[in-house]
Amino acid sequence: MGNYMMPLNKRLIAGILIIALQSIYGQQADTISTEVKAFWDIANENAEYKEKEVYKKPFTESDIKDIAVKLYTATEKDPYGFDRYIKTEHKKYLENAKSDPALIAPSPKKQLILNEIDKIYGEKYGQMIETPFFIRGKLLGQTKGEYHATSGINYTKVILEVMIDDICKGNNFFKKGEKIKIIYLDQWLDYTDFPFQLQNNSEYFIAMRIWGKDRNELCIANFNLNSLAIYSIKDERIEVKDDVFGLGENLDWKTFITTFKEKYILSENEKRRQ
Repeated sequence: MGNYMMPLNKRLIAGILIIALQSIYGQQADTISTEVKAFWDIANENAEYKEKEVYKKPFTESDIKDIAVKLYTATEKDPYGFDRYIKTEHKKYLENAKSDPALIAPSPKKQLILNEIDKIYGEKYGQMIETPFFIRGKLLGQTKGEYHATSGINYTKVILEVMIDDICKGNNFFKKGEKIKIIYLDQWLDYTDFPFQLQNNSEYFIAMRIWGKDRNELCIANFNLNSLAIYSIKDERIEVKDDVFGLGENLDWKTFITTFKEKYILSENEKRRQ
């Protein structure tokens, strides 16, 4: 009897542990971090006034500066939680929008706040500080695959293998010398004027967003309708089409990255505004 009971007991214990771990991880996935909650409490309250068409006292300049710090902090410390919150709330929006047409989806709620931030800091500033990852890296290779959209349409997915040379934002999630994969869809190029052909073994400055559920699913960000946020670095000069960052189109790399950080990467003192 004992010879049969031992394996059974082990399987039972293992099963209980798996269920417990799944419960813990599920709770963690559903938990909203303090940083993410701090931003979305403001964004949701602001949108609620618009949904109900009730007058709201305008944000002061000081309010906007505080909100900008909250946005930056949330996307710096918990970018995956921030992204997960949007996706979760969007599902809730779709479930309730038909019965309440006045509801505002989470992305437009966020955009209302970005618009306010841009009034103080300039065009696209909100987008820049919301973007969770900026790196410099070497393009090692490019492969293609298929992306199956929920609409049933298939698109070509381009997968870039990149080795990280430097991290401008995202130090808590990546390290120098690490190899990562970044994707974009061929479909996106239909709406953009891609400024150059990507060359293997070349250096690029890349802005990245979260594509899937984990750190291994990243995509190239897009700051306007005519270019993807990947910029060539040749002979230690960076080419930025349309001066997206407001720093110039062709700059010495050291000058660019210094001014970029001064403008878009918050110091510890600035983060203490909260």
